Order: sequence, then structure tokens, then C-alpha cells
Amino acid sequence: MSERTAAMQQKLAKLKANYLAELPERLDELEQLALQLGQAEPAPQALGELCRKTHSLKGSAGSYGLAIITDICHQMEDILSACPTDATRLAAEQVDGCLVHIDLMRKAQVEAAAGADTFAELERALEALRGRLPGKRLTGLLVETSKVNTLLYLNALRALPIEFTVVDNGYVALGQVLQQKFDLLISGQLLPVLNGTALIAAVRLSGSDNRCIPAILVSAAPLQPLPAALAPDQVLTRDAGIGDALLHSVRDLLRARGQENP
Repeated sequence: MSERTAAMQQKLAKLKANYLAELPERLDELEQLALQLGQAEPAPQALGELCRKTHSLKGSAGSYGLAIITDICHQMEDILSACPTDATRLAAEQVDGCLVHIDLMRKAQVEAAAGADTFAELERALEALRGRLPGKRLTGLLVETSKVNTLLYLNALRALPIEFTVVDNGYVALGQVLQQKFDLLISGQLLPVLNGTALIAAVRLSGSDNRCIPAILVSAAPLQPLPAALAPDQVLTRDAGIGDALLHSVRDLLRARGQENP
């Protein structure tokens, strides 16, 4: 390792340590805002401030490689996004949900400050909370190069409680899967850099939490079968009926995993 690289790593480590040292104060601010929003007459701007601070924390945590805090913030944002647009306070269950997620971030801060770089127990606790979130929407990753097909798929699935991230490159999609939790993956076959078959196989072989998520591959032409451990859950033919076929397939997969009411 060169001296320049070592110096850079040392500087980054110091910045991360400073960030972790300041994090408890930022979490205290989130907690106070959440508690205030449970009161009968909270400050008018409190909800917006809680949303902004949570989003800011999500982004800054990712900058320091603290994906666990990013994931917790993302899930807490799901609670806040379930509020009506004209809401000025939180229901009791939403306040409780925010406080539980803030507590998980406190634990992550303590473990990270002690030198931990894996957080398996916290990840399991976060996953256990996912299905109990009020107004919870699922998260999906849609990988498709054609804007026409993208709009077709999104329109076909618009009635389902799924918020999609859309990318048009297989390699970029793999990076997303390795960094962010998703409930569903839908991919076209013809993609730049990494095609749909290779993308899903790479996801299955990864050590990420997404390795077992439902995956649907859409292709205009027949494909060679893959070993079951690497294959998508379903392969759909891109034809005139793809919208309906995709909707039925997604519903079936989510129902099978208990993620959507029949």
C-alpha cells in the first residue's frame, strides 16, 4: 500500500469516526421530533423537518459505508411516507415505529464505533419490522432499457403496493441489489454490460439479503434453462399480453411469500 493510499484511508477513517461521534446528537433530534409529532398540537413544520432529517441521515450514512443506517432510515421513511400529504402529526403506531427504528440506529452507532463492519443481528431485527409497518409499500427493482416497455410494466403493476426503482443497465442494477433491500426484481433480458440472465444469476450467487427475492425475467426470445439455484422464479415472453402476464406473475409470487393479501 502506497503512503498516499494509507494517508487517504486514515483520513476517511477519521471522518467516519467524527461522524459516528456526532450521530447520537442527530438521533436525539429525530427522537424529539417523533415524540413531538405524537402530541395533540405539534409544531406545524415538525413532520417536514423529521422527513428532511431522516432523508439527510440516510444519504450521509451511505457516504461513510454505513449501509445498515441507510437501510434503517429508508424503512423509517416508509412510515413517514404513509402519512397523508396534509398531515401535521403522527398516529401512535407511527410514532412507535419511528422510535423503534431510531433505537436500531443507536445500536448500529454503538457497534460501528466499536469497530464492527457487519450487523447481522440488526439486519434481522430490521427485516422483522418490515411486515409490520403501517401503510408499508414493497420495494421493487425494474431493469429495462426500453422506455416504452418500462412504462408498460409500471402501468400494469400500478395497482400493487410496490414502489419501483428503475435502471437501464445490468451492472448498475447489480450494484443496487448489493446495497439496498428489495422485495422484487423484474428484468429484461437485453441489457448493457450484464444481461438479465447473468444479473439474476449474480444476485442468486451473492451474499446479499436479496439473493432469494422473487425474480422475473422478461425476454422476447426463448432462453437456455439455468440451474434451479441460479434461475429466475419465472420467465415471461414479451408479447402483446405481457402486461397482464406480469401482473398475474407478481401477484402470485408475492402471495406465495405472504407479502400481498390475495
